[in-house]
Amino acid sequence: MMALDLYADGDRETIKPQEEYILQLAYNNPAFPMLASFWAAFYDSPQYTYQDCGLLAHEFICLADQHQTNTSTLKICVRLARFFSQAHHSKQSVRCVSD
Repeated sequence: MMALDLYADGDRETIKPQEEYILQLAYNNPAFPMLASFWAAFYDSPQYTYQDCGLLAHEFICLADQHQTNTSTLKICVRLARFFSQAHHSKQSVRCVSD
């Protein structure tokens, strides 16, 4: 398993190896097309426009809503939603780098 570093201008976030499951939760769910695409491209160091970041932020919020009783999943979703939301609102693209 690999970590994924996310960069938006001067901001940085990481999806740690033990957190990758968050994207697997959404992979086969048609309600989360951007998260499924994110997981499919995870090892290819994907890049996202600020418009994509807005969609990803929204899907992370919806995923968090579905997993409110799982504190660790909820925290990861909220953290990533915040990162993508900030990128969207500041019109920054996000560059991902796999280990």
